[in-house]
Amino acid sequence: MAAGSGTGRAVAESGFDGAGQTWSLRVSRETRKVTRSMRSEDNMSNFGGWLFHCSPARFQLFRAIEDGAPINNWAAKQHRDEIADGDPAALWVSGGVPGYPTGMYAVGTVRSAVWSGKVDPRYWVGGGPEPGQFVDIDFDRNIFHHPISVDELKSDKDFADALVLRMPRQTTFVLTSSEWHAIERRLDKRHPTRTPRLVRHLQSLPPVRGARPKGGQVSKRDHR
Repeated sequence: MAAGSGTGRAVAESGFDGAGQTWSLRVSRETRKVTRSMRSEDNMSNFGGWLFHCSPARFQLFRAIEDGAPINNWAAKQHRDEIADGDPAALWVSGGVPGYPTGMYAVGTVRSAVWSGKVDPRYWVGGGPEPGQFVDIDFDRNIFHHPISVDELKSDKDFADALVLRMPRQTTFVLTSSEWHAIERRLDKRHPTRTPRLVRHLQSLPPVRGARPKGGQVSKRDHR
């Protein structure tokens, strides 16, 4: 998996960085308006980070990981004027894949400003989305082998009121500092890895047509 992506402009032209390694992934469809952000100057002391939501029903995240596709780029449909390079970011995955519960799967850092571009459609169910706005994220602490389940986080008083628990169909959320700390307290105990590591084979999922083999290269020419 690539450690990061190129500049927003370079990625926006083709969906990949200069080495042809970065795949553009998008979070699930927005269904409700996100509440007012805590990123304002008056509330910065309570800002913990961003949470990006992926729905396997819309995007075959686990299949992409099994095929060795990087997961560095995510949609910034909400809060695009507030997300900034260097911000903490976390990945929330909703259920639907046997053996992988709803919950927190990775933590990392935003590595770009929001950019506009197209995405590769191959792991999307029903075809890829329309061109949109995206942000590069380096998820360098992955716990796909031992995610933090939604039930565990619900039982933590610091996370129990998180917006993702109350309005789970949204796509991008603001986490308070206490909510972020609830994640951090559990993260290191799970021995996070630089590259996502699946511990269960995905035999129940069909192969993705045209998916690149693990360790292979993808030609940018095919995705302009």
